[in-house]
Amino acid sequence: MLLITEGMNTEKDYFSSIKDHIQERFKSNLIIDKIDIDLEGTGRGTMEVVKYALKAKNRNTYSDVWVVFDRDDFTDFDEAIQRASDEGLSVAWSNRSFELWFLLHFQNVTSPMDNRMLTDRLSSHLQQHGIIDKAYSKSHKVLYNDLKSFLSDALVRCEKLMEQYEKDRIIVPSKMDPATTVHQLIKKLLPYID
Repeated sequence: MLLITEGMNTEKDYFSSIKDHIQERFKSNLIIDKIDIDLEGTGRGTMEVVKYALKAKNRNTYSDVWVVFDRDDFTDFDEAIQRASDEGLSVAWSNRSFELWFLLHFQNVTSPMDNRMLTDRLSSHLQQHGIIDKAYSKSHKVLYNDLKSFLSDALVRCEKLMEQYEKDRIIVPSKMDPATTVHQLIKKLLPYID
């Protein structure tokens, strides 16, 4: 599996910690079905991440290639998701930011919020649970182990959030605010991290 993230820190740190967890978990066991994860943080925009992933996919023989990116202020967000899908890539996208996935570990999120409001709420939860000791910023590493006891709640909340868009027949990712499909990637990894 190859994961290519738009972000150089937040997404990459989180998925690197999952990779470390998987490697540690299977270190001394007989492994029949092991997942190998290569991870790259690109620091590029959404469509550029997709193009980069396509090149990487064509250079190697990965069974599964995922791209992970946020909407942020990118205007090609929907086109990047469609192109990735058309080209056989899997996409874990977030509208508005990846931190939505973190926040869903602690609470339901059903209405749009700007990045400031989102990080303020995330800060409050992370501080309340002793994960960080001051306001959250992109420089904080929020790792899998920090959130794993809340993972099942995040999966349920995310599924419900996405089901509501389906019921409301809202299918354009940029119109789905807030929303994330990171749970689909996590569910793919769940047999290896559980």
